[in-house]
Amino acid sequence: MTEKTMAERIAEELLKERLPDTIKVSTPGQPTVKKEAKVAKSPLIKAKLYYDVKVECMLPATVTFRILAEDAEQAAGLIRGASPIAVKHRLLGRKDHKITVCEAGSSMIKWVKNLIGM
Repeated sequence: MTEKTMAERIAEELLKERLPDTIKVSTPGQPTVKKEAKVAKSPLIKAKLYYDVKVECMLPATVTFRILAEDAEQAAGLIRGASPIAVKHRLLGRKDHKITVCEAGSSMIKWVKNLIGM
């Protein structure tokens, strides 16, 4: 057997890295041999998606309505169907009860967690 030169060994190593999983290697004077080439696997990168998150919570907030009424009792009764003109909230004091997560623009629910009693 003849010894391979340094250039032949380097070329063979480079070819092993670029060839597919199963390759046919043949040398002059020898039959064709199948060899397994090593393929480096990179870690999978998860795709990022947009989600709609709906949180049902108790929120300390001041909701201001502008109601046309005859007296204070009638004004208090008319706020049921009215839209507020201003909402001033304090997010630090909120208490979450239920969290619902679904893909953005979709009604398919991915995850629901009830937080009552925690």
